[in-house]
Amino acid sequence: MNDETTTMFARFFFFIVLSLFCGPLAAQENIALGKKYTLTPKPAYRHCTDPDDIVQLTDGQTTKGYFWTQKGTVGWQSVSYAVIQIDLEKVEPIRGVEVTTAAGVAGVTWPRAVYVLVSDDGKTYRNVGDVVTADLKANGLFPDGYAIRCLTAKELETRGRFVRIVMCSSGQFIFTDEIRIFRGPDSLLQAEPKGEIVPTDIDTFFRREQIEQSVIRRFILDVGGVRRLLAETTEIPEGKRTELSRRIDAAEQTINRLAEEHAFRDLQDFKTIFPYNDSHAELFRIQAEIWNAAGTAFRAEAAPTWEMTPLFGQPPPPPPPPPGGGGKGGY
Repeated sequence: MNDETTTMFARFFFFIVLSLFCGPLAAQENIALGKKYTLTPKPAYRHCTDPDDIVQLTDGQTTKGYFWTQKGTVGWQSVSYAVIQIDLEKVEPIRGVEVTTAAGVAGVTWPRAVYVLVSDDGKTYRNVGDVVTADLKANGLFPDGYAIRCLTAKELETRGRFVRIVMCSSGQFIFTDEIRIFRGPDSLLQAEPKGEIVPTDIDTFFRREQIEQSVIRRFILDVGGVRRLLAETTEIPEGKRTELSRRIDAAEQTINRLAEEHAFRDLQDFKTIFPYNDSHAELFRIQAEIWNAAGTAFRAEAAPTWEMTPLFGQPPPPPPPPPGGGGKGGY
């Protein structure tokens, strides 16, 4: 092949790979490509920080290899949130946003939330959605173990010149290597702006949203957990399976309605005590019925001190009896 043919093939192959990993938005125009942005606070994770952090998030290049040890990645450590503010240079119609990140090992956890704030003038900002919430609903729970994931919110339907991506940590680290903003139809430029006006000060915005989004994410994870448990438990009769599936759907619909009404915002006296409400309690009741249908026997045992115990799922098999047998072992 000549050089031109080789280049065309490479571009086509890159497009196919991008489509496979980042979904249908990859076929649309990325209006963030090559645009300037600012980073707050300054990235400081030593294994990936370099002078090119100020251009790498909109250069169209994705990281290959172990995510947070590559110079193409931008990373923060020991911060509650990081803000990437992109200047699109003019007011643009915006259909969706993608943020590539990774987690799963070495104490790196998935972002708690990734908010998209848009502004026409750089003064008044509107919150048009959380990419983590949208991605979990569309693509399911985060995988176990190390993974790179292209978080996607594909139905934002908004506009703006300035786009603030607020990545909120659920642990010690925040990493990303590419942010894409996709053009929507021009009709969005004349439509009434979407989203709630939020405080310009990011600290104020972050504190207000922190509890609400943490509760909503907990609900999403738990709905997904009990739904996966139902799918993996083969002993349940089909009629019972249908009934439990409908109950899960009903609980999810109630939770979604409460989220839309901002029922979990500004809970000054909030305490993390499960269940949060009747819909959350229903998920635990469904799990108990799944266990009963599967014939899961009751037992009690001490979990390893630092092991994260999942809320939903089949209990692990009992440990083998001690050498020599004998003893009731508390079962």
